[in-house]
Amino acid sequence: MIRMPLPDIVSKIQKSTSLSEEDILSKIENKRTSLSGLISKEGAAHIVANELGVKLFESNSGKIKDLFSGMRNVEFLGRVSQIFDVREFSRSDGSSGKVASFVVGDDTGFMRVVCWGSQTDIISQLSEGTPVKVLNGFVRENQRNFKEVHLNDNSKVIVNPDDSVPDIKKIERKLLKDLK
Repeated sequence: MIRMPLPDIVSKIQKSTSLSEEDILSKIENKRTSLSGLISKEGAAHIVANELGVKLFESNSGKIKDLFSGMRNVEFLGRVSQIFDVREFSRSDGSSGKVASFVVGDDTGFMRVVCWGSQTDIISQLSEGTPVKVLNGFVRENQRNFKEVHLNDNSKVIVNPDDSVPDIKKIERKLLKDLK
């Protein structure tokens, strides 16, 4: 299942309808009650959005902010901001494998891209700032609940694509004393 946070669902419903946030939350709670509380708030919100004709997911919008855990065959553009080395590992059955990753950013955020097996060969073609287009990846959460895109044999990374690649989102740095 694709995991979209409740505030994001409510926001999308609100943008697509004339309903207030309170009205939407009330509809979500009513849906949960009608289903005897056997569904999460997020699940009820998906149902409410569907009933209102609100499309929660932009198909292949190409923006990192629009990628959610559980999505498959995602496609997005970005620039490489960080590259990690290829590592080899042994599986419990005695076979070996390779894994590598790199971080891609666009004007909406950053996403780690994890390469498995032969997909690790792309790492040698990358450097910081390289524009890339990722095709047919799948989004999942890692152990620290961060979203990342995984590449398998059906996935592809196009280096220096013909598409217009956005600049990386600027990160605002603050001192600890300035945080509230």
